[in-house]
Amino acid sequence: MPSLWALAAAVLLAGVFQAVVMVTRSLALREKLRADLHPAGYSMMYAVQGVGYCLCAAMSAVILSGSTPVWAVLAGAALSLALTLVCAFAPA
Repeated sequence: MPSLWALAAAVLLAGVFQAVVMVTRSLALREKLRADLHPAGYSMMYAVQGVGYCLCAAMSAVILSGSTPVWAVLAGAALSLALTLVCAFAPA
């Protein structure tokens, strides 16, 4: 990133997008599950998010061992965008 402000803006924008994706995912889960299955569904959803965070951290560590932090941030953003697009167009 060329400056600290650009990095801060990128992180802020990513946070806004992540919040929108999380709310959308929660509403979609609520719509598809019966009311008595909501707790189990949300628990599973948050467990899967934890696995995703772990995989992203591992990917960043691998990239950082051979490259710069800028490439690690860009790879994380690209992976997040790709997964979001796959989820958006996947059949329900």
